[in-house]
Amino acid sequence: MKKFLGIIILCCLAVGLQSNALAANSSVEGLSNKQVSGFPDVKANHFAYEAVAWANEQGIVSGYKNGEFGPADKVTEAQFAAMLKDFFNLESVNNTQQKNSKPTEHWSDEAYYSLAAYGVPLNGYAEQSIRNQPVKRGEVAQALVYLAHDDLDLTQSIDFLLDHKISKGQNIGQKNDVLRYFGSENELTRAEAVTFLYNMTGQHLDEVSEVASSTYQENKDSSFDELVKKEEAIVDTDLNKVTEDEAKEIVGELMSGIVETFNRLGEEHNWSFDNPPDFKILRPELLNYASEDFTDGFLKTVKDEFFCSCDMPPYPQENLDIQFTLHENTGDRFVASSIELDNMISSGSTIYYTVVKENGKWVMDHYKWVSVEEEPVNLSWEEIKPYLDQQGQKVELLKTAQDNGEKIYIYKYVDQDIIMGIYANNSGHLWNVPAELYPQ
Repeated sequence: MKKFLGIIILCCLAVGLQSNALAANSSVEGLSNKQVSGFPDVKANHFAYEAVAWANEQGIVSGYKNGEFGPADKVTEAQFAAMLKDFFNLESVNNTQQKNSKPTEHWSDEAYYSLAAYGVPLNGYAEQSIRNQPVKRGEVAQALVYLAHDDLDLTQSIDFLLDHKISKGQNIGQKNDVLRYFGSENELTRAEAVTFLYNMTGQHLDEVSEVASSTYQENKDSSFDELVKKEEAIVDTDLNKVTEDEAKEIVGELMSGIVETFNRLGEEHNWSFDNPPDFKILRPELLNYASEDFTDGFLKTVKDEFFCSCDMPPYPQENLDIQFTLHENTGDRFVASSIELDNMISSGSTIYYTVVKENGKWVMDHYKWVSVEEEPVNLSWEEIKPYLDQQGQKVELLKTAQDNGEKIYIYKYVDQDIIMGIYANNSGHLWNVPAELYPQ
């Protein structure tokens, strides 16, 4: 059995898959049925119980300081990269070539350089932000099968893992769609990571494949920059796409970053509508969150409005939890929308956000408002209520009615004797509810 040397070395996260040598005569078949000592969160009926017990017996897993294993905690791509290098006992690359490459100064650099030489398909070779994100199961499947068997595409890799009982899949009702059945876009957990390795060992799939070995012989004297440009160091394009939750998080962070930049620099420099902001100061800070075109175009044009006591700010009052939808989605660009409700100053709108990758990071490239007159919405009460509650007073639904053919929710403020209505198709308010809609 090979040695696990520092399975995951990101100490600040206490991932707990640590270095240790496996005994040469150890075997999966010899696993005892004893309780998983020190891991109260992995019971005997847990799907990964045997895998965790095996890893614990071999000294691979140390768990967290509180004694738990954290089976549902996510594994980052960098952590997975370290696992791959050590599980397959991959060779390190020529140190001279590594020094001649542009360093990323990330703890996982050595693992990534080695994996690039073997041609392992991963996303984070040139992007630290990706390395620090949870790795997706589809990417894990492709990398594992490449190193243990052959260079296969995403679907073929998943089929291989299923056929060899490395995985049982996740979504039993999706057997006609192998990607959904396997959960290729779902993030890898610690329990799944240990289970994959445990099952790989049981199937004697811990030797480096011929294609990976040959690739290493060709690449071992190449620089890291040369390696990451090669086609074999790129995963299936479908796995470069963001999920809806990832897109929502990215949009929220970028919008908050843009607005916070204006507010922070405005306070530092005493900017106001009468003392307009200096774009030379703003620009380099905004480029952390916005594309060059968007910064030098729209944001430069409306910069003064950020410091105007106007009814409507030059940015969306985003409600990303209301009908957030992905419309376009590629590896380096996505378009998403959400609903901005009527706020008594302006009518409701659908907000479209265009986000692109520039220099390896996501930045806002555009946002626009489309009125509900152009694109009516059909809001549920469950979508409206949290927004109204956020205004500071709790509300209660009294009745769902029809007003001239339009759905309207009649509600009251819990602590006040005030009854109002809000329309589902545009979130417009009805201040005086007539008796025919809600007789009192």
